[in-house]
Amino acid sequence: MKISTALYALVCGLIALTVLVGGAGLYGKSATLDGLNEAYEDSVVPMRRLMRISEAYGVAFVDAVHKTSDGQMTPTEAVAQMRGAQATIAQAWAAFQQTELAPEEIALMQRAGPLMQRADQLLERVVSLLQAGRTQELEQIASRELYPAVDPISEVIDALIEYSTANASTIYQREVASFRVLFGLLIGLTVVGAVVGLVLATWLIRARVTGPLEEAGRFAQEIANANLASEIRIQRTDEIGALARSLREMRDALRAMVELINANANQ
Repeated sequence: MKISTALYALVCGLIALTVLVGGAGLYGKSATLDGLNEAYEDSVVPMRRLMRISEAYGVAFVDAVHKTSDGQMTPTEAVAQMRGAQATIAQAWAAFQQTELAPEEIALMQRAGPLMQRADQLLERVVSLLQAGRTQELEQIASRELYPAVDPISEVIDALIEYSTANASTIYQREVASFRVLFGLLIGLTVVGAVVGLVLATWLIRARVTGPLEEAGRFAQEIANANLASEIRIQRTDEIGALARSLREMRDALRAMVELINANANQ
């Protein structure tokens, strides 16, 4: 094998290793992004929807009842706020039901259904009272019926949010562990590639270049010292082999010249 071919092979091998490490890095990046997207779609987005539902019940509905009862809000404003909360709850709950749910989430969702129906019935009663101008009855509803209707829903929503948080944490920990494994693999491949490249480069330079050149230098020095019987121990077909053949031919030519001079001198 020619030296240039060996060098090209070494460079190509290092390039292939670099491509392998880069490809593994890109794969790891893609896998991590997929995992984070999974955490976002399966946990963060549903959590935001649940928080909107909890806020609609706890702020828009309860707040409207108390403020109207205290005279801080007009019945018209209260009805508008409650209808807005009702629409928000319906939209967010429908979107939550369309996500991929775990068995625990399905059980909590089934538990929340009747509770939300009960709260909706109470909301309709409150709206009817407001539209009829019977705001004095809101105080009784606020003290006796409002929280027993809303608090159980809040508990279920909190449980769903807690599950989504735990699920997001699990996905995050999984991706962190995968990233660490991949990072360790990349470090290992880099170290192995560097060591192998160094060993191959050292062997190539020593065995294929410097060693044979030292042998050619020794042979040339022997010829310079008039030792035309010296031999060069290089049998190759590459550039160093061509140099060795040229040195042998030079030695043979000098030997023939010396023999010719000696023969003429003896006549």
